[in-house]
Amino acid sequence: MSLYLKYALAFVVIVGLIYAGLIALDAFTPEAFSILAAGVLAVAFERFPWLAAEFDKLTSEQKQLVMFLFLAVTVYGAFGLSCLAVLVAFACTGAGAMQALIVLLFAIGINQGAFALAHKKSG
Repeated sequence: MSLYLKYALAFVVIVGLIYAGLIALDAFTPEAFSILAAGVLAVAFERFPWLAAEFDKLTSEQKQLVMFLFLAVTVYGAFGLSCLAVLVAFACTGAGAMQALIVLLFAIGINQGAFALAHKKSG
């Protein structure tokens, strides 16, 4: 299976499970969704053997880029779905786009912190 297809499949499954769980608990907010997704993605890509083996081959910058792209898709996907009236997460305005940017920045911080905590030290 292609490396990127494996990453995309893992991303869709993880984000889908988090979304479904939050909806089932009536606890969905864009902040909770993004922060949970950021933390779980970092831990999954660092600790799940079928993902970590390939992910470890990437440079630090490539790992950060992959996580940034996943988080941007998560947050701005929610923003886009809000504009299409499929999801109620952000207002479809400039202020809503700014709120999405703030949520993305927090999610990046959570993701990188969770990655640092979950990172396996070699040696």
